[in-house]
Amino acid sequence: MTEAAVSFRGRWGPFVQERFRPLPHLVLLGLFFAGNRGIGTEDLGRDVLCFAVLLLAFFRLRIQDDLKDLASDRALYPERPLPRGLIPASEAWAVSSAIAGLEVLVVLALGRAALVWWLVWFGFSLLMMREFFVGKWLEACPELYAVVHTPFAMFAGWFLAGGPVAPAVWRFGLANWAAFCVFEFSRKTYGRDEEPKGGVSYSKRWRPGGAVLLSVTALAGMYLAAAWAFGNWRLTAFVLPLAAAGRAYANEPTSKQARMFRVCALVSVLVMYGLAAWQRR
Repeated sequence: MTEAAVSFRGRWGPFVQERFRPLPHLVLLGLFFAGNRGIGTEDLGRDVLCFAVLLLAFFRLRIQDDLKDLASDRALYPERPLPRGLIPASEAWAVSSAIAGLEVLVVLALGRAALVWWLVWFGFSLLMMREFFVGKWLEACPELYAVVHTPFAMFAGWFLAGGPVAPAVWRFGLANWAAFCVFEFSRKTYGRDEEPKGGVSYSKRWRPGGAVLLSVTALAGMYLAAAWAFGNWRLTAFVLPLAAAGRAYANEPTSKQARMFRVCALVSVLVMYGLAAWQRR
């Protein structure tokens, strides 16, 4: 292995471990894939290619997001790979572009319909990168910022479905959108003794009760959309555990209760994708 290759691995290895940890992302994206595409399909080769594109796209989005936030991260999170100078911004741009090129090559093997949906998905990611050209306005309202960025997951699901989007597929796309709102709202909900000094905190903006309401509302929307897609309204009962965890946290907003709430939100989303995969079997 050349010295340049060793140096490249020495820079990007820590980036992956810190900003795109393999195991959690493989689990999350694996369930996302299964929930949107199903398991045990007849075309294993196509499934592998679709999952490869999904993984590449989310990794590219991670790089793009870190590039987009580089200026603010230098002040708020100087320990991250790009702000601390581990990877030059020019190299991050080059790697992101190379990943996009690799995505195109894989998508071309999937056919015209997949290419069309990938282009829509990719185009949306570019708009995200530019913050829809109203970044300052969106930053003043983090809730709206989250809601307008998370349709990335909806387009990802439609890409995985392939071909024309049937009613059940676009309905489940709404579940994907809401699911990533749950991720965003819950992961920035903190206990009073762990509130960050900078950055977005929904518990600081809305107090614990308001932050819980944001996450539970998004989760309810997610399960309602999934129930609508599959015609199984019993799925909505899975909102109750997060509501219970949220009540406990709102009554006692400690770091322990906040962590339990965040874990419950994550599990609630993963359960939805597991149930969706089961429905598609």
